[in-house]
Amino acid sequence: MPNYYWVNQGDTYKEELRAGCLWAPNTNSKGSKLSHWETMDLLTPGDIVFNYSKGYLMGFSVVNSTAVPILKPFGAGTDYSPSQGGRIVFCTYKTATTAVSFNQISSDIVLKDQLSSGTNPVLTNMGKVAQKYLCPISKTSATLLGNLLGEQLLTDDAEETSAFSKAAKSIAATTVKAIVDARLGQGKFRRDLEEVFGNACPITNLSISPLLRASHIKPWATSTNFERLDPENGILLAAGIDAAFDRGYVSFNPANGILITKPGITAVQLTHLGVPPDATLPTRFLTAGRKMYLQEHQLKFKL
Repeated sequence: MPNYYWVNQGDTYKEELRAGCLWAPNTNSKGSKLSHWETMDLLTPGDIVFNYSKGYLMGFSVVNSTAVPILKPFGAGTDYSPSQGGRIVFCTYKTATTAVSFNQISSDIVLKDQLSSGTNPVLTNMGKVAQKYLCPISKTSATLLGNLLGEQLLTDDAEETSAFSKAAKSIAATTVKAIVDARLGQGKFRRDLEEVFGNACPITNLSISPLLRASHIKPWATSTNFERLDPENGILLAAGIDAAFDRGYVSFNPANGILITKPGITAVQLTHLGVPPDATLPTRFLTAGRKMYLQEHQLKFKL
């Protein structure tokens, strides 16, 4: 049977949603551990976490892994120093069709009472959301929050989680680390791309390693964990073209590798990015797998 949690994500919600994770530092800037960050170590596969951001319950997520050490993988949120360390947990997010406002939550007297109780309560004595990251909540709270989201999280016997929860697959810690490295353009995923592309961008021929990005073709947010680690789903790109490619301003024709551009981007703007207007991805890199991912990239960005 799962345990249930409430997470306050604020400015980090979009980044954590995109990466399919929860992340918290080990300590604050003074080196002190905080209980609402330590709760990350309690999460286990199958647990359900309700995602709250900026006054709204955005949905819920199902935990896929235990916590793995990693420095902060994104820039959003409060100031951070690498000395604070950090830990990440991978989750499967399910966003609500309509977000639930805090007023809707607090108007339920039973739910408000439940969220105000316990050793690490979600709400303060004044009935406001506490400045905490991750808080355990009761099964009653989870059921009521699920009802507000239009999700039946528990079956009638309260012993089985929903079909969505049961479908979530746990991820081994070593795999979590590999996925995180791939998200950051590091680890085996990057090494595989460096080998495939000869340590150079195939579009600009730039070979300065710190200026090259291990870019995913099918966007990270919509990729499965296998696809996130698959070198066929990657191109080693110079920073400028990587930024344009990642945001769907450019792509490559799966049939012949010719550059495709979004309407409105000019040859001059491409040049400013370091992208030759007549750029072509050499056909030797157009493997069957890479062609498939390029087709998905075009569909995603409507190019």
